[in-house]
Amino acid sequence: MLSEAERLALQNRVKNFFVKNPEISKADAANHFIQEGICKKTAYNYINRELEEKDNRSKGRNSTRNSYTNKKEQKTIDKEAEKVVQASTSSDINKKVEAPLKRGREIL
Repeated sequence: MLSEAERLALQNRVKNFFVKNPEISKADAANHFIQEGICKKTAYNYINRELEEKDNRSKGRNSTRNSYTNKKEQKTIDKEAEKVVQASTSSDINKKVEAPLKRGREIL
Protein backbone atom coordinates (compact mmCIF):
# COMPACT_ATOMS: atom_id res chain seq x y z
CA MET A 1 0.00 0.00 0.00
CA LEU A 2 1.42 3.36 -1.03
CA SER A 3 1.32 6.33 1.31
CA GLU A 4 -0.24 9.58 0.16
CA ALA A 5 3.15 11.12 -0.61
CA GLU A 6 4.16 8.06 -2.64
CA ARG A 7 0.88 8.13 -4.57
CA LEU A 8 1.34 11.80 -5.46
CA ALA A 9 4.95 11.17 -6.47
CA LEU A 10 3.93 8.25 -8.69
CA GLN A 11 1.13 10.29 -10.23
CA ASN A 12 3.58 13.09 -11.07
CA ARG A 13 6.09 10.59 -12.48
CA VAL A 14 3.44 9.07 -14.76
CA LYS A 15 2.33 12.53 -15.89
CA ASN A 16 5.92 13.63 -16.59
CA PHE A 17 6.64 10.34 -18.37
CA PHE A 18 3.81 10.98 -20.83
CA VAL A 19 4.90 14.60 -21.29
CA LYS A 20 8.39 13.47 -22.25
CA ASN A 21 7.18 10.45 -24.29
CA PRO A 22 3.78 11.41 -25.74
CA GLU A 23 3.66 8.70 -28.39
CA ILE A 24 4.66 5.71 -26.26
CA SER A 25 2.18 2.86 -25.93
CA LYS A 26 0.40 2.02 -22.72
CA ALA A 27 2.14 -1.38 -22.48
CA ASP A 28 5.62 0.13 -22.89
CA ALA A 29 4.85 2.73 -20.24
CA ALA A 30 3.59 0.02 -17.88
CA ASN A 31 6.72 -2.07 -18.49
CA HIS A 32 8.86 0.96 -17.65
CA PHE A 33 7.17 1.41 -14.27
CA ILE A 34 7.11 -2.35 -13.57
CA GLN A 35 10.89 -2.45 -14.06
CA GLU A 36 11.15 0.35 -11.49
CA GLY A 37 9.36 -1.86 -8.96
CA ILE A 38 5.77 -0.65 -9.22
CA CYS A 39 3.08 -3.34 -9.14
CA LYS A 40 1.59 -4.11 -12.58
CA LYS A 41 -2.00 -3.29 -11.58
CA THR A 42 -0.94 -0.06 -9.87
CA ALA A 43 1.05 1.00 -12.92
CA TYR A 44 -1.89 0.38 -15.25
CA ASN A 45 -4.29 2.17 -12.88
CA TYR A 46 -2.15 5.31 -12.86
CA ILE A 47 -1.53 5.16 -16.62
CA ASN A 48 -5.23 4.74 -17.37
CA ARG A 49 -6.12 7.57 -15.02
CA GLU A 50 -3.61 9.88 -16.74
CA LEU A 51 -4.83 8.97 -20.23
CA GLU A 52 -8.50 9.39 -19.25
CA GLU A 53 -7.70 12.73 -17.62
CA LYS A 54 -6.24 13.97 -20.90
CA ASP A 55 -9.53 13.12 -22.60
CA ASN A 56 -11.63 14.59 -19.81
CA ARG A 57 -9.81 17.93 -19.74
CA SER A 58 -11.82 19.04 -22.73
CA LYS A 59 -15.12 17.62 -21.46
CA GLY A 60 -14.94 18.66 -17.81
CA ARG A 61 -14.96 16.56 -14.68
CA ASN A 62 -18.46 15.14 -14.90
CA SER A 63 -18.46 15.01 -18.71
CA THR A 64 -21.46 17.33 -18.97
CA ARG A 65 -21.43 20.39 -21.12
CA ASN A 66 -20.84 23.59 -19.28
CA SER A 67 -23.26 26.51 -19.40
CA TYR A 68 -20.87 28.61 -21.51
CA THR A 69 -20.94 26.01 -24.28
CA ASN A 70 -24.72 25.72 -24.10
CA LYS A 71 -25.19 29.51 -24.30
CA LYS A 72 -22.77 29.74 -27.22
CA GLU A 73 -24.58 26.97 -29.11
CA GLN A 74 -27.95 28.60 -28.41
CA LYS A 75 -26.69 31.89 -29.86
CA THR A 76 -25.58 30.19 -33.07
CA ILE A 77 -28.92 28.39 -33.35
CA ASP A 78 -30.77 31.68 -32.83
CA LYS A 79 -28.64 33.42 -35.50
CA GLU A 80 -29.28 30.61 -37.99
CA ALA A 81 -33.02 30.80 -37.31
CA GLU A 82 -32.96 34.55 -37.94
CA LYS A 83 -31.13 34.05 -41.25
CA VAL A 84 -33.71 31.48 -42.37
CA VAL A 85 -36.57 33.83 -41.50
CA GLN A 86 -34.93 36.78 -43.27
CA ALA A 87 -34.21 34.72 -46.37
CA SER A 88 -37.74 33.36 -46.55
CA THR A 89 -39.37 36.78 -46.06
CA SER A 90 -37.15 38.50 -48.60
CA SER A 91 -37.87 35.92 -51.33
CA ASP A 92 -41.57 35.57 -50.50
CA ILE A 93 -42.60 39.19 -49.94
CA ASN A 94 -46.23 38.60 -50.90
CA LYS A 95 -46.59 35.48 -48.76
CA LYS A 96 -47.13 35.63 -45.06
CA VAL A 97 -44.35 33.76 -43.30
CA GLU A 98 -44.68 32.77 -39.68
CA ALA A 99 -41.44 33.15 -37.81
CA PRO A 100 -40.35 30.33 -35.51
CA LEU A 101 -40.71 31.01 -31.82
CA LYS A 102 -37.69 31.90 -29.77
CA ARG A 103 -38.32 31.20 -26.10
CA GLY A 104 -41.91 32.35 -26.38
CA ARG A 105 -41.17 35.44 -28.51
CA GLU A 106 -41.30 35.82 -32.25
CA ILE A 107 -38.12 36.44 -34.17
CA LEU A 108 -38.42 39.59 -36.23
